[in-house]
Amino acid sequence: MEGLELIIAALAAGATAGASDVAGAAVRDAYTALRRLLGRKAPEADLDAVDTELAHELERSGAADDPEIIEAARQVLASAEGARMRIGSIEINDSTGVMIGDHGTMTLHIGDHPKKA
Repeated sequence: MEGLELIIAALAAGATAGASDVAGAAVRDAYTALRRLLGRKAPEADLDAVDTELAHELERSGAADDPEIIEAARQVLASAEGARMRIGSIEINDSTGVMIGDHGTMTLHIGDHPKKA
């Protein structure tokens, strides 16, 4: 990815990560830094609307070619990828009784139940 595409991808990734509990401080900090830089370079840009208008404004203002902004966009993407990697994935096969999540309670009765005396 280059300049404009990198910035647009970083804005989308930062907004998505920021809307979930998955994002760590690194993602939020990198996204905030990118938005701050873009706000200085392209104050007319609506950074919440990832559309053609934003792309034109980033190009017009020179933000799409600014090395500092491009590096900040890379930081957002790297941080967002790191957050996704920490989540990991789980594969469960042939299981009886699986619970995923926080604060759950489960009682399992597997096999023959003992007879009451």
